Amino acid sequence: MSTLSRFFSHLKEQDTEIPVYRGDWPDWWSDGVSSTPMQTQIFKDAQRILRKIKRLDPEQRIVSHQELQGIEQQLVMYAEHTWGFHASVHTPWHWNVQMLEVRKLAYAANASRLAHGALDKVKNALGGSLLRPGRAFRYRVVNTEQQTSKQLVDFEWDGFENERFKDGMEVIDENTGQVVPHQSGNQLVTIEVELQPEEEKQYFIRPVKTSIAKTTSNIKLVGADTVYDIEDMHPSGGEARDAFVISQFAVESPYVKICWNEEGIMSWVNKATGDDLIRGDRKHGAFTPVYEWTKTDGQADPGSIYAVRSGMGRNRKGLNVNRSAGRLVKAKIASNGPLFGVMELQFETHGMSFYSVFLKLYAASSRVDVAVRFHKDSVWEPENVYISLPFTSGVPNGETLWLDKPGANVRPWVDQLPGTLLDYYCIQEGLAYVDENRSLMIATPDTPLVQLGSLEYGKRLLHTQQSEETERHLYVWAMSNYWETNFKATLGGFYEFRYFVKWSEDISSAEQAIGQCRAMSSGFTVWRIQAES
Repeated sequence: MSTLSRFFSHLKEQDTEIPVYRGDWPDWWSDGVSSTPMQTQIFKDAQRILRKIKRLDPEQRIVSHQELQGIEQQLVMYAEHTWGFHASVHTPWHWNVQMLEVRKLAYAANASRLAHGALDKVKNALGGSLLRPGRAFRYRVVNTEQQTSKQLVDFEWDGFENERFKDGMEVIDENTGQVVPHQSGNQLVTIEVELQPEEEKQYFIRPVKTSIAKTTSNIKLVGADTVYDIEDMHPSGGEARDAFVISQFAVESPYVKICWNEEGIMSWVNKATGDDLIRGDRKHGAFTPVYEWTKTDGQADPGSIYAVRSGMGRNRKGLNVNRSAGRLVKAKIASNGPLFGVMELQFETHGMSFYSVFLKLYAASSRVDVAVRFHKDSVWEPENVYISLPFTSGVPNGETLWLDKPGANVRPWVDQLPGTLLDYYCIQEGLAYVDENRSLMIATPDTPLVQLGSLEYGKRLLHTQQSEETERHLYVWAMSNYWETNFKATLGGFYEFRYFVKWSEDISSAEQAIGQCRAMSSGFTVWRIQAES
């Protein structure tokens, strides 16, 4: 028996040559975040807001060091790995279970409250306009990240101000005086902005009277039932052509064509190169849900609920696991305009009463924003929810997968210590497939766990035990209640998880690619400011 300090003092005195290893040490204990996915989402947002505060107020003239420490303390307490009272799964009604669950989740809520309050304080000190009648429709946009980025930004206003724009509007770049293309929404208008690191721009909106009358010529083969399921014989051309071509089977922008069938999204073609950005050896379509449920022996009661979990080991599921993939049942247009178009894909899937994937395609960028929205059933038995991400940069034999880990970009199955796990990783803002000629980036702002090891029940592998033939498919491990100790017993509720997919022939390093993930996850900072004096 020895203390740690005495042990290492003894170790230093030995003459034996001790091998030295360098690499990541993936954490077996990071999976607790998937048992409280909504609160984890709020926590991660608060982390990004804190980063914005520090970059907008680097000398802490507006938000004090003490206030920043208060936010950080709440974040640290939520991130600590213990997720609840030890009886949380087999007796979820226990008083200590309820009490500690509320306390744990309160750390995320308090971090969010303090962070957003501090950001409001910064915005107000930097010319922000408080709510009042007659205030100017003037907005500032700032890139607080360290990468040049092009983003869609929303300028919002209050409901009582809608009357100002009943006849139309224009968005003006203050620096150039030029009218900026826009797309109108409900109490907001969207424009596209490109900013260098720490660059800012200002815009204002002015009412104008615009004519809504126009002459159209529609030669699309859309039936009287509004179903568009026949290829056009004479594609439209010229200036009147839509930015997006949408049918029951595909959606197409100037940069990408995405196709689907009942199994989900099967093709994601980069139109600049002709490459399909979805792997040919995929097991499931892009953003298809994969649901796992392990049945208890007999009736679901505290004893069997505990017993079925205690024998799972590192598989996080039983030998008798039921696994099923969602089935695409409906596709419909959600919106279509000059800057972006949105398609909704509805799935039927076990464990959920609703699951929809919203694809937001950009008219002027090789980027698609994805929102996965669902209503999860409350299930006491052990279960897992995965979301398939079978992407590639287009050169699967030459690309390298990089993960955004704390303090470093890491190649999973390469930059890690021997004997560490290969199944899942806890990442920060995203991941990227990087080749010397192109990259594909996926920002994951809400769901930090990604799965690389096989979903099948079986012997788990550790680093150095894998081979070239070892199965490796990428999923988000979005939800789980599998562990018999500490995890929240039920995952039931409403959720939305976001993913931002971008591809480029101009990005060829991990630093650039992961930087883009951070920029997409963070988004530009936008706020309404006072009129010029």
